[in-house]
Amino acid sequence: GLSDPLLAWLFIGPTILLLLAINIFPLLWTVWLSFTNYRANRPNEVVEWVGLRNYQRILTSEDIWHTLQVTAHFVCWSIFFQVVIGLGLALLINRQFKGSGFWTTLILLPMMLSPAVVGTFWTYLFQPQAGIFNYIVNFFIGAGDFTMIGDVRLAPWAIVLVDTWMWAPYVMLICLAGLRSIPDYIYEA
Repeated sequence: GLSDPLLAWLFIGPTILLLLAINIFPLLWTVWLSFTNYRANRPNEVVEWVGLRNYQRILTSEDIWHTLQVTAHFVCWSIFFQVVIGLGLALLINRQFKGSGFWTTLILLPMMLSPAVVGTFWTYLFQPQAGIFNYIVNFFIGAGDFTMIGDVRLAPWAIVLVDTWMWAPYVMLICLAGLRSIPDYIYEA
């Protein structure tokens, strides 16, 4: 006896309410808390309205701007290398050759690993005393005391390297899907 639109809202309504409760309410609550002196480690203190003072303190802090600069460095270089390597791999795999399915699967393996496994794997490779990566670099360059994660200047590049290794296959997959969706007559033209 219910109309189709009403029946649809009865099915979709609880999901929408749940999504609002899980996503929108915490967002609005966090924005409101950002205008107060609330601290999570001091829950019994009286919460007072401080206006834009928190934002002013954050935007004038040199530590915050340095952190944003380091984050921008990581994001820009990671995306650059992922796009270049991913597009290059997609162009190579797009050519149909014997074993291309095997190579595609092999290239996609890093993307399918858990980030915890990848972190543990690369931590072992970067270990200063027994790390294979440092040993190989020392063997070819002869730096002697080269440590990728032990040097403040090289540690961010280690993170960029690991992130690129893990997510360049994803970019390859997206580019490969785009290349394979192009009709053959365009390539022939």
